[in-house]
Amino acid sequence: VQDIFGLAGSAMPGGWSLLLPLLRHIEFASMRRADALILISPDFQDRLRAVGVRHDRVLIQENWAPVDLLAGSERRNAWSQAHDLNDRPVLLLAGTLGLKHNPGLVAALARQLGSTPDARVVVVSEGPGRAFLETARVQQGLGNLLLLNYQPASCVPSMLASADIAIVILNRGAGAASVPSKLYSYAAAGRPVLAAIPADNLAYRLIRQHGLGLVVEPEDEAGFLA
Repeated sequence: VQDIFGLAGSAMPGGWSLLLPLLRHIEFASMRRADALILISPDFQDRLRAVGVRHDRVLIQENWAPVDLLAGSERRNAWSQAHDLNDRPVLLLAGTLGLKHNPGLVAALARQLGSTPDARVVVVSEGPGRAFLETARVQQGLGNLLLLNYQPASCVPSMLASADIAIVILNRGAGAASVPSKLYSYAAAGRPVLAAIPADNLAYRLIRQHGLGLVVEPEDEAGFLA
């Protein structure tokens, strides 16, 4: 169980909410029929029990990242040079930007850094959040916002190493039903994290417990920018 869509679905906009009862029926019935569940967060167990999904056989297996592959790359490398990211502050968000994320926080961050001409906010993603940022970049004149498609796996270690700060965001409605796996990749690469995540999410606790960076609640835009 990587995500509990039936719980996260309550945060989806518009017509998606009309499909929520069907989504929950399919998802929770499938879980009830399973012989066992593998959950990526201990929080999932209580949340599933609350909707009637109970199992005697449950394994908690957090997400992970390949430390041997991601650790140790130099900050200045061929990828950072190719994208003109050497010798300038870089804040990077790499991964999914979907309905459970608020890309407006990233746009606000780029606006905030407009007074630091050399700084770059780099987003490596595709989908609805990326489309939002494409529009914001033009309408708000965010010349310091670099938008890239997903990169080949061979480039990922150098891409992560190019960041001075790595960004994680997650909306409150999705906080009970998912864990941003990009956090594990950032940690494996040794990148400090700037995050806006609900406090009841495992990722929030990991950042605090292991000193991975700074984290605020997802609605705290002022704190995020500060």
